[in-house]
Amino acid sequence: MPGVPTAAEAGLPDFVVVSWVGLLAPAGTPAAVVARLNAALNESLAAPGLRPRLLEMGLTPEGGNAQRMLRQIREDVRLHRQIAERAQLRFE
Repeated sequence: MPGVPTAAEAGLPDFVVVSWVGLLAPAGTPAAVVARLNAALNESLAAPGLRPRLLEMGLTPEGGNAQRMLRQIREDVRLHRQIAERAQLRFE
């Protein structure tokens, strides 16, 4: 896109975009249900043949637990809030 500055040119030299996909449950979901869903997801990610297929698609399957997902979401919110503030964006 001619005329559109890169992130570094726009004053964000350390800007990195990482996309992720996560399985989320509604707030208040019982911990036992979250644990069961998490175990099933991690088991699925360990299934033979799935990891190579996901890697072929450009994905890096990692698995983990609910606390890790929560940390990721909180970090992304903090980062995007910081970017919006630096850019003086206002949400209406």
